This record gives sequence, structure tokens and C-alpha cells, in this order.
Amino acid sequence: MKERIHYRMIDVGRKATSERTAIATGHIRMSLETFERVRDGTLPKGDPLRLAEVAGVLAAKKTAELIPLCHPLGLDHVALAFRPNPDLPGIEVFAKTSTAARTGVEMEALHAVTTALLTIWDLAKQVQADASCIPKACPNCPMDSIRQSRKRWRKVTMEREVVTREVTIHLFGAFRQPGLGDRLEVAIPVNADIAELRRATGEHLGPWPKTQALLASSAFATDTAVLFDHDAVPDSEMSILPPVCGG
Repeated sequence: MKERIHYRMIDVGRKATSERTAIATGHIRMSLETFERVRDGTLPKGDPLRLAEVAGVLAAKKTAELIPLCHPLGLDHVALAFRPNPDLPGIEVFAKTSTAARTGVEMEALHAVTTALLTIWDLAKQVQADASCIPKACPNCPMDSIRQSRKRWRKVTMEREVVTREVTIHLFGAFRQPGLGDRLEVAIPVNADIAELRRATGEHLGPWPKTQALLASSAFATDTAVLFDHDAVPDSEMSILPPVCGG
């Protein structure tokens, strides 16, 4: 048991989130007669390219469910394209995947191409007349050259929207300054603590040394105390008093 290989998923938790894109390609070969029917969408089961496009998108989204050590990713975009190539003859498949994550999306692109090719083959095999292109009769599988053709990533900064609340702050005693009146209208985050209130108030009161000294020494309670809770009434008001008044 000690000599057995243990598989493990790579920990990417410490990596930075990046914009990631991957492109994969592959092609499927078939007889000229089958190729023409695939190209024209006249197979008995229906149009293989349209169905293969849907299958490829679905496969990309389910990659982590089928490849054991793949990280589940929230894909931002999946796109498939098909190019009929009479020189093969056959169909070339392209898949592009993109996301913002800590790991790449090349497996998703490869999975999309492979599933799209299998879907085309599933619809085309009924009319495939060239026995040499059937896998069991030919050393070369008709689905070939499945590979990653491009991989790109770019670091990005993920910013979270800050939700703020307008607060009216009443000023008393030495906190009142000429031209400011007896109140301030301040926008602070809904999850702000006392330290955030102290900072926002200081920015609005200005650089007067006396005011800043009073602000720093005022009894604001615990700096880490949260200002708002889920039961806070909208348009609540606060009062800031100098220490001599009790804080």
C-alpha cells in the first residue's frame, strides 16, 4: 500500500487570478460522399455540425466532472467553429474557451473539440461508405490531430463593488468648524467599522490640527466595531462629541 501512487489535485489557491484563453483544434476524415452530406447537413440523423456545436459547449462546461483532477471552472465564454476541408476530405473543428481563474482552460477547449468530433462521427457513421476510414479497419483513426493550438493568460485585478450608505453626522463642540455647519453628509461602506468612520470624518473635517487631535482622542468605542447591522434603520443619524462631552 505504501508503494501505491496517490493522485492529488494541484493547489492553485495561492495563484493570482488571470484572464485565460485557450484554443484547441482537431479534424475528422471521411469518404468524399459522407463529407458532402456532412457539409450540406443532409445526414439521416440531422445536421451534424449544429449538433456538434451544442455538444462541444456542453462538454467544455462538464470537463471537471469527467477528467478527475481538473479544477472546476466558471467559463466566461465557449465558442466552436467548423471548416469543411475537401482535401482531407473531412471537417476541421476549432474550440475557444476563456475565463478569469487561477488555472488554465486548455482542458476545456480540448474536451470541447473531442466531443464535437465524436458527435460528427456519431451522425456520419451511418452513411460512411469508405471502410478504410473506420477505426477497427484502419490503423489511423478518422479523428486526428486533436491538440492545443494556443494558450494565453493575462493577470487582472479583481475589484469588488463597494456598497455604501449615506450617513448624517452631527458635530458638537470643538468639532464644529467655520463653513462646515453642525453636520456632515458622509458615504461609508455598509460593512464599515468605527475606524472607517474615523477616517471618513477626518477627510471631511479637514486638516485642522485641533480637530484632528480631538478626532484621534475621542472615545469612538472599539475601532473594529461594525457600524451597521441588518436591523439598522435607513437614514440613521450619528453624533460625534468631543471627549469633554463624553465622546
